[in-house]
Amino acid sequence: MTLLIFSQSIFAEEETLYQNSLKFFKTGDYTQAISNLNELHKLGKESFESRYLAGHAHWKKGDYPSAIEEWQISKKIQPRNLNVTLDLIKAHSFVGQTRTAFLICREALRKFPESRDLKLSYSSLLIKVKRVRQALEIIESLKAENSNDYRSLALESKIYFDMGNFEKAETSIKWALALSPENPNLLNNLALILERLADSKIAENNKDGAKKNLEEAKKQLEIALKKENREVFANNLKRIGDSLN
Repeated sequence: MTLLIFSQSIFAEEETLYQNSLKFFKTGDYTQAISNLNELHKLGKESFESRYLAGHAHWKKGDYPSAIEEWQISKKIQPRNLNVTLDLIKAHSFVGQTRTAFLICREALRKFPESRDLKLSYSSLLIKVKRVRQALEIIESLKAENSNDYRSLALESKIYFDMGNFEKAETSIKWALALSPENPNLLNNLALILERLADSKIAENNKDGAKKNLEEAKKQLEIALKKENREVFANNLKRIGDSLN
């Protein structure tokens, strides 16, 4: 009976540590979330969920190597978990480890050849290394499979933006926004495209057209900021506002 009570007590402590970590994470106290999770792991009671959460807490704090390390442990616990695989691809790409991201993505595509998320991740990597034609081919096939997924259109818009074809970039991002009108990232991207279109019109001495583009860009960023108060949106809004003054 004593042993049973002791075991239940340990289990309760582990559960409390994890639940408190989750609570701290949701309230933005990532340091305390990590502290609780480290304590849990010192007890030898790691799980996929605890390691996965630790990775996200480290990521939020900007400690990308620790985030990757935690997600690698998570992947060892659940090798076929697609979410942690996608996070690892994005993380390695973000820190400049593009080759590693490609290797993980290709291996995952062999296991999950029909995954749209993996195909989108692979397209993003192709864009990063300037293999634009191959990326566009994948995006076109994804659009044909499901025309209601805004993500493929957002990627298509990025390709055209990087190519300097801002008219096509605008068309793609507006199509994406029609499918996901509340998405602040898409609103921000539209504003950046409109800003570049304004630059083109200034070069053509079309000041009225440029002003119209900048005013529309400002409007999109104001909407984006109301939906999500992010520094990058605020900085873009200030820059465009300064251009109008």
